[in-house]
Amino acid sequence: MNNLLSITSIFSSVWNIVIAILVLMFMVTVHEFGHYIAGKKLGFKINEFSVGFGPAIFKKKVKSGEYFSLRVIPLGGYCAFEGEDEDSPSDEAFDRQKPWKRIIVLAAGAFMNIVVTILIVILTFAIGGQYMMNVHTVLPQADDEVISAEYMLQEGDVMMSINGTEIYLGDEISVELAKAKENNESTVLVEVLRNGEREEVTVKLRNYVTSGVDANGEKVEVKLYGMGILQSSELVRFGFFEAIVRGFVYCFSMAGAVLGAFGQLITGQIPLSQLGGPITTITMTAEFAANGLRALIEIIAMIGINLAVFNLLPLPALDGSKIVFTSIEWVRGKPINRNVETMIHFVGLIFLFAFAIFVDVIKWI
Repeated sequence: MNNLLSITSIFSSVWNIVIAILVLMFMVTVHEFGHYIAGKKLGFKINEFSVGFGPAIFKKKVKSGEYFSLRVIPLGGYCAFEGEDEDSPSDEAFDRQKPWKRIIVLAAGAFMNIVVTILIVILTFAIGGQYMMNVHTVLPQADDEVISAEYMLQEGDVMMSINGTEIYLGDEISVELAKAKENNESTVLVEVLRNGEREEVTVKLRNYVTSGVDANGEKVEVKLYGMGILQSSELVRFGFFEAIVRGFVYCFSMAGAVLGAFGQLITGQIPLSQLGGPITTITMTAEFAANGLRALIEIIAMIGINLAVFNLLPLPALDGSKIVFTSIEWVRGKPINRNVETMIHFVGLIFLFAFAIFVDVIKWI
């Protein structure tokens, strides 16, 4: 019996990894398809559309002369334009197109990721609802001050906004509380969903007691300052049109959080150990897949937004960097030395591959 359970567990883990790889391939394909569609519409010559890297498992040439291929390493893909990486005499070559056309094609991959992610999130919110933060436990006070119940949240309250800022991501609660503390505010205005009705509660910030673990692993009391609650999540259903609005805002809030994380990485507020490469992404996606379809959809949205934002960063080899070079050419009226640009992107590509491997490896050290 134990052997059977072990085999079932192994098959389940393998299946979740397969799902994770398919999710990553799906979002990468969506990204490259954005480049492909924009290129076709604007008259660019496309040599190959590939899902994956390395030797081809499947490769087919269509009437237009383009190759469609599936390659053995399922951790990326590409849309190869004529004249993108080498000189070409063709009038349809990438480097012979007007700068504005090239910028549209370069940005189309990230745009497609954002569009598909927003559609997935809106459908999820409209059909199944959105997970919102609610009050799981009201914690005891850590001092002698007695606060009336009307100035405290209640168990089961779903937090919709704090000081007028709508809550879409869990991190936004701590951000708003940090602002209140920084401004020496003793209260925050919280809009909650209580017994199916929206109410505004003026919450008095206070000292409270919770439990923690010390360096020896022993449970200890910890004194903190805030709303004095423990949070959990609750599925809240919205009307169709409100789900559309919340889907849009949720995705752009997530994009802002991703940009903020990159900023914190640059300033050293986030250590490299918090990052992850393709292996970490697949592992995390597999963990989400193990928790059901809803969790899997959430990680799909996260991957889609991350791909869009990351590719638009002005780092060598990424679409954002190529947009910068093309914009400079547009302003100058002539391109930067092609050999110099190619070398910059090549070095950037090597660095990005090495960095992705490095951030995966340090998680095991």
